[in-house]
Amino acid sequence: MRRRRLGFGLFLSATGGVILGHAWTAADTTWWWIGAITVLAAALLVLSSFYIRGRGVGPPPRQQPPATTGVLVRWPVPTLGELLVQKYRLITEPQLEEALEKQIKDGGRLGDILVKMGLLSQSHLEAVLEDQRT
Repeated sequence: MRRRRLGFGLFLSATGGVILGHAWTAADTTWWWIGAITVLAAALLVLSSFYIRGRGVGPPPRQQPPATTGVLVRWPVPTLGELLVQKYRLITEPQLEEALEKQIKDGGRLGDILVKMGLLSQSHLEAVLEDQRT
């Protein structure tokens, strides 16, 4: 579509130039008007071929590749509690709820609370956290 408009606009501009050249030599005002209108129509077609709906002619803009930070994030990322209860079955749901209540009351990290409560070893916690990161 753009190429057609551009080609037709260039054709009209050449035609308008011939008409204006004829009007110059014949000194006829009617031909001056026809030549001027033809050149204006050609200019509009050429410009519209470059700017259709605000987009310029040419390939679409290149999209930037996503930034790679070395961390692959799955969506949604499972929480530590979900991994411990559902996937690894290292603790039960009531134990998780008790640890979450302690976390709300005292603050701190859930994994550290579970280790302090004796429900989870540090090595198990590190393994689960590594699985959560990947």
